[in-house]
Amino acid sequence: MPERMATSGYLIEKTFDHVCRKSQTSPGLNQSTFFNRPAQYRGLQREPLLGWPEALRGSGVVEPTDQELEACLFLEELNDTGKAEDDIIFALEDAKRVLAKLKPPVEWEIVWARRMDVEVPDSPPAGTMLLGYEPGDFPSPTCYSPIANSLFFTVFDELKPNREQELRLKVHYGKLNRWGLFDTRAEAEEYLKAFFALLPDEQHYAYYITEVTAIAG
Repeated sequence: MPERMATSGYLIEKTFDHVCRKSQTSPGLNQSTFFNRPAQYRGLQREPLLGWPEALRGSGVVEPTDQELEACLFLEELNDTGKAEDDIIFALEDAKRVLAKLKPPVEWEIVWARRMDVEVPDSPPAGTMLLGYEPGDFPSPTCYSPIANSLFFTVFDELKPNREQELRLKVHYGKLNRWGLFDTRAEAEEYLKAFFALLPDEQHYAYYITEVTAIAG
């Protein structure tokens, strides 16, 4: 499989409230027992919008909702024309065009993210606000995050912390900022080490420290 080239770009993410409501109705997405702090997770594992090709219509593959369809089709066009890669959009204007195609209620936001391990990381665009740092598998389209999946929402039962593990993670949970992320790259790296110590099988996956910023307006 060729290595992905995109290490920064814009994503269209569901709002935290949107994901919270889903966790209350979906049997496969459960709120963590840590979920008792007034933090609104604004990292990348909020079911980012994915491109969808028209050729899959009626194939049996899960299709976008009517509210998302036009935006998903346009995002796939951006992937096909090199203006996005794996649903990571390169230009803010294109990201805004995708967002504009979502039908109301529009419970989505644009964020910009970058991997911090690249030799010369891209700089945050002008007018962005730093939300924080998190470990995760960005630029994977799913944007899996050990913060989201262990401290906010549990998707996989095998990754749900037991009582002993919760106590060992609690010190890191207390360091999260109001957006459910770490204020420094070093804190995110320390959390990833603790996560690997508790769940050593996860070390088989490539996780990177990612900076997440919000787009003004």
